[in-house]
Amino acid sequence: MQRSRLVHFLFSPKGLALFGVLLLLFLVLLATLVDWPVVLDILANANSVFLVAGTLSLVIGYIIYAIRWRYLMKNIPGLPVVFHIANIGNMVNTLLPLRPGEAIRILLLSRKGSPPAMMAASSIVVERWLETIMRLAALGGAFIFGAGAAVSGLTIIGSVAFLAISFFFMVWLVQRREKALRVIPPWLGRLPRLDEDDARRWLEHLIEGLSGISSLRSLLIALIYSVITWTFFWGFHFLSLLALHPELPVEQLLGISLGSLALVPPSATTLPGIFQVSMVAPLALMGYDTALLTSYSLVLNTLSLIVVVLLGVWGTFASGLNLRQLADQTEAAALEEGAAAD
Repeated sequence: MQRSRLVHFLFSPKGLALFGVLLLLFLVLLATLVDWPVVLDILANANSVFLVAGTLSLVIGYIIYAIRWRYLMKNIPGLPVVFHIANIGNMVNTLLPLRPGEAIRILLLSRKGSPPAMMAASSIVVERWLETIMRLAALGGAFIFGAGAAVSGLTIIGSVAFLAISFFFMVWLVQRREKALRVIPPWLGRLPRLDEDDARRWLEHLIEGLSGISSLRSLLIALIYSVITWTFFWGFHFLSLLALHPELPVEQLLGISLGSLALVPPSATTLPGIFQVSMVAPLALMGYDTALLTSYSLVLNTLSLIVVVLLGVWGTFASGLNLRQLADQTEAAALEEGAAAD
């Protein structure tokens, strides 16, 4: 089935009903695997002060997330516009299948008149690249602290070194465009479900977006914005875990919170059930307690859903839309993206 036909089906009443039924069955299956008395006892004793502080950290993270996106578009749109459209995209990605949030972000921005749709699209490619760097950094920290390593000068140096390597790789992509397009796509084409042509198109979009901020200073600022954004996102994960399990050693608090940040970051949150499987299963394989992870995932998912939906609804009305119009425009954007993919 072509992607555009799949999008059309999923946005139809039958498609949405089927998605809802499958999600409900998935949640029922998940519920049978959880020791609910233990989980509910953990939730009942949560520290509300830490939860409020974590939620505030999440909101600040979303603000800086929007500031970074605006910076990637050369500060052309006003920050309130970018903030609201970014929140609409996050809400749409969270609540709907196929994650059409990026497509609706581009569509809504282009209908505002600036920036050009190509610049908006390129900025999102760069944004995804920066998000990937941050996810890998968080995942590396999760493995290090999960193995029992303490916070030390060596772990800090390792984190800084990874970010420095990522920064210089971005500089190399911009300055050695032709060589990058010649060398990297054939290598990426060996990965599952990715052919060389798709890899080349993705890399061209990435380099085009990076070229808009091609100076060393601009690239460094974009990376710093990403680090600050993810620091506040991590604050949400860490404080939520601390609210539930203040007795855990610091190394475990760091390992679990960095692992959950890498697996289900606030910039890529999703529905209950999918969220839990994406987070709990991998961390359980690292030896962490399942009841601990389940209670933690429920708190993270519930708080992030509340924040994402409230910010998204606010952004919808602030953009002059009602929810019906947003649904129609989201379907149109997803269909347009699907047609391009076909």
